[in-house]
Amino acid sequence: MNVTIGISAYNEAANIGNLLNALRNYPFEKIVVASGCTDSTVEIAKSFKDVKVIVEETRKGKVSAVNEIIYNAKGEIIILESADTIPSAFCFKYLLKPLDNLNVGMVGAHPIPVNRLNTEINRIGDLLWKTHHQMALKYPKAGEVIAFRNKISGIENTAVDEAFIEFKLVELGYKIEYASNAVIFNKAPETKEDLIKQRKRIFVGHLNLKKQGYSVRTMNTLDVIKASLRASKNPLLLVHGGLLELEIRNEARKSMDNPIIWEMVNTTKAVK
Repeated sequence: MNVTIGISAYNEAANIGNLLNALRNYPFEKIVVASGCTDSTVEIAKSFKDVKVIVEETRKGKVSAVNEIIYNAKGEIIILESADTIPSAFCFKYLLKPLDNLNVGMVGAHPIPVNRLNTEINRIGDLLWKTHHQMALKYPKAGEVIAFRNKISGIENTAVDEAFIEFKLVELGYKIEYASNAVIFNKAPETKEDLIKQRKRIFVGHLNLKKQGYSVRTMNTLDVIKASLRASKNPLLLVHGGLLELEIRNEARKSMDNPIIWEMVNTTKAVK
């Protein structure tokens, strides 16, 4: 199958070189959309000769970058990978395999954070991704890295591009799958401020998607609680993480602003 991998980037100099180096041996069409970057992201991306770099001189947000990738992609399958992640050695083998089934329209990878578990916030971030994994094992969902059939013309204004693509492919009658062996490494936020900023943006995006008629499974609070109990047996961590998530969701419901361009979460940017 012909594959295009697309990466949207805003000031990702800390990791973009490591990511593109990890992709060097894959026979994919590679596209980086650098949107309003003020660091060396563009220069680093252009140093990789097999990478097509599309430069947006002003920052237009991730929706614009994803649409540029979809518009320019030649592959029948598009992989969207967050610029602040690193794929494991066999990630794409496992990620693409479910698409052999023509009824499958999208596959999500398995993010694993690299943070040291030496602070409460790092442990909560780790719990969130382990809960995501437990949810996805039962109700396939996606985050950080997805592979999907090139069957949509683009996405509309949203703060949750993966969930929006899921919505559109489900509308077309496709199934969503989760490839638990398709491990990618990311970094969870390392400050409470960054964690709240990230989680609030995601939840607001899910709330706005629900208004359009599609509800991701993590909107079901009971399912999230059950998944978190499978993810951890540490009662204190579960209580602290649950209370913080509840606080974030309550704040998100008050604002309901759907951010198209959002603040960087700086403590997630260097995956080592």
